[in-house]
Amino acid sequence: MRVEGWVFFFAFLFISQKTWYSSNVDFLDLVRDFNAVLQPVVVASSLLVFPNPTSGDVTLSYNFGSDYQKKMLSVYGAMGRKIQNTLPENWHGIWALNTNIWAPGVYIICMEGDGQVLQMQRMKVLGR
Repeated sequence: MRVEGWVFFFAFLFISQKTWYSSNVDFLDLVRDFNAVLQPVVVASSLLVFPNPTSGDVTLSYNFGSDYQKKMLSVYGAMGRKIQNTLPENWHGIWALNTNIWAPGVYIICMEGDGQVLQMQRMKVLGR
């Protein structure tokens, strides 16, 4: 907890002292409830690639976890060159890729929300 958090916490204790002494409320319950209010709600993002390895069509199931303003799914080759990308409109869905013309090798699928990398998955493309 940062310094500001401690200052806020002690201010809370000082303000709630009368309530704590004048009622049957357990002090630890007050602290737990207070901490629960301060915790941000975090929804995890997910990215599934199947079948993996592949020699043809591949499906990417994505869930950004939150509605980011700028969402992007990208595929990079082993040398770091961007092969393909899409800008999904929804925060969850499916992206179908045809890898028939891709060279055999390892590819990286990157999921970004507002310029921040959320997930990365390795995908192996087998020979045709």
